[in-house]
Amino acid sequence: MPRNNYRGSGGRSGGRAGGGFGRGLSGTRQEAEEKIGHWRQEGENHYNQMKYHERKFKEACEEVAKWTMRRDSLPEVPDARAELDKAVEKKVAEMQAKSAGEASQPPKTSNST
Repeated sequence: MPRNNYRGSGGRSGGRAGGGFGRGLSGTRQEAEEKIGHWRQEGENHYNQMKYHERKFKEACEEVAKWTMRRDSLPEVPDARAELDKAVEKKVAEMQAKSAGEASQPPKTSNST
């Protein structure tokens, strides 16, 4: 999270009697130097954050590409379900044919008289 580099209690004068960011009096060269230093630091901080986020963005793009390729190499879930449904239908038909074949044969009699 970015740090708050502002000094003082807030407001235009920064909460100081002389105004401005630091010891420099309002409208003096010292105040201008302090503001230049402050905004240079702000600029450097934002530049460093920008570079960090550019790296993170590139890393995220690479990860999305890697996982997209991995996902696309696998069958889609509906395809897998369709294959499973076909295999189950085939197995059910085989089991029905087997049980129908057994039902058409004469029942076995026992010779226990």
